[in-house]
Amino acid sequence: MNGAAPMPASECRRRLLHLARPVLVAMVWSILARIVGLVSGIAMFAVAGWAIGEAADDGAAPPSFWAVIGLLVTMSLVKGVARYAEQFAGHFVAFTALARIRVYFYDALAPQAPAAVEGRSTGDLLARVTKDVDRVEVFFAHTLAPAVTAVVVPVGTVAYMAGAVSPWAAGVLAAAMAFAGLVTPLIGRRSSEEAAGGLRAGRGAIAQHVTDSLQGVREVLAFDYAERR
Repeated sequence: MNGAAPMPASECRRRLLHLARPVLVAMVWSILARIVGLVSGIAMFAVAGWAIGEAADDGAAPPSFWAVIGLLVTMSLVKGVARYAEQFAGHFVAFTALARIRVYFYDALAPQAPAAVEGRSTGDLLARVTKDVDRVEVFFAHTLAPAVTAVVVPVGTVAYMAGAVSPWAAGVLAAAMAFAGLVTPLIGRRSSEEAAGGLRAGRGAIAQHVTDSLQGVREVLAFDYAERR
């Protein structure tokens, strides 16, 4: 563990998905619910724009006010229900995965003890099985579904705009989305990875410091190191 090369991100994602495979059906529901919620939000803007356009057109009968309100309220309710379903399913997968990973960690470590942990930082091990594992929740509950829908929804939106509005408008929208989704993350990728690595190392060091201070409390007090620790 200590001094070992970090696992590539693609391999880490593959292992996480493998460990969580019994509950990934719920993740599919989370993704579908997120798509419904995002499409409902887009549709609300589309309906509002359509209603304003029709009302401004002197040659067309303006849409019914209450019909427009009814559509907006209905889509708002659909969006709210979809948002709840997305969060519920995503967090169900996330916390189930946390439990499975902690069991996996213990099952892999326990048969090798004490040799495998001899000379290891107990605080670092504790940080790995608690804080580091807790971060997996972000992958399942707040990363996987947004990442999938960040591709599906924009592609569908651009395709619809190309057919229903204008291919030129769709091209401009596609270029803007590509810049926001591909170029912008690359700008801060290196600094984000460095900050994340520093954060992990800092958490391990703090956990080790606290563990050493508690386990060696008699020595700390005997040598009058309490204030320094």
